[in-house]
Amino acid sequence: MLFIVARCDECWRVRLVAQVELRDRAAACSDCGTPLRVMPSGMYREQDVQLFHEISDTLRDGKVRPFEATQLAAELRRVLANGDYDRFFELLSNKTPSFTPIQLHFGGKPSLQLRALRMLATILEALSATRSGTMPAVAEPTLVPNKHRA
Repeated sequence: MLFIVARCDECWRVRLVAQVELRDRAAACSDCGTPLRVMPSGMYREQDVQLFHEISDTLRDGKVRPFEATQLAAELRRVLANGDYDRFFELLSNKTPSFTPIQLHFGGKPSLQLRALRMLATILEALSATRSGTMPAVAEPTLVPNKHRA
């Protein structure tokens, strides 16, 4: 079974939702009932769901907000490019102490750290994405001839 990343725009919970659940209806947030918004990202497998939700819940419990998520996502992109995973886990654990057990679980296992960091990047990107919406139309300005032209 394949899973898709979705976010609640009301309570900012990021979850994986089974693709088959989205075929007939919009999935709703398990906390507040608001319809979830599918976020652009890759697909996940069933064995990824538990870890993904643990990471997401840890960030939510740490009250990581959109602006912080944007900053962390930028730092994480640099970390993924240069491979300094331990430093980022330490930075995140200092910001969100509840992240420490996840850090300890993956400590010393670069392949598992990379897997967790890629999930974390997806979650941070979902948290930093702006809410969708529309802007009111703006009328084009009326040009008034300039009487003072030479």
